[in-house]
Amino acid sequence: MIEDANKELLPQLVSRWQEAAPEVDGLPLSLASVAVTLRAVGLMHQAAHWQTKGLTFYSDHKLFQKIYGAVGEEIDAVSEKAIALGDSILVCPIKSSELALELLEAFGRACDVPDADKLVKLSLEAERGLLQVIKTALQDDVTDGVENLLQGISDKHEGHVYLLQQRLKQR
Repeated sequence: MIEDANKELLPQLVSRWQEAAPEVDGLPLSLASVAVTLRAVGLMHQAAHWQTKGLTFYSDHKLFQKIYGAVGEEIDAVSEKAIALGDSILVCPIKSSELALELLEAFGRACDVPDADKLVKLSLEAERGLLQVIKTALQDDVTDGVENLLQGISDKHEGHVYLLQQRLKQR
């Protein structure tokens, strides 16, 4: 179980993947963990996009849409690398959905609809968690292509952190 989003997430995720794929180790497990974190973060932003309300509805609606819009392509690219370097079990829809749910719970994103500022704060913390997972994954023995892929995703999500921080300063 992913216990705490404030602790190192990658080791917790890798440990959970090892249960499903004991014959796989190293970088492929890290990549599968990045992909599932992207999935959880994308789901959070998409739900916030649908659930936001109040005075900042329109701008928040558009902000969350912008943030979750490209996550599918990122998940696809990272998952394909995980399979190429590891095993197709690393994209098992049941296991990845299970882990995404655990991450959502750790990020504090239940099905309730908190106020707009709370949605932004939850999304900001999830983005920071994703960046932590990517940074830790980059400490593995990565290929140039994997490094480039993960750094590109990290760069985009650092931009999301900036946008979410700016949104919170507006209030």
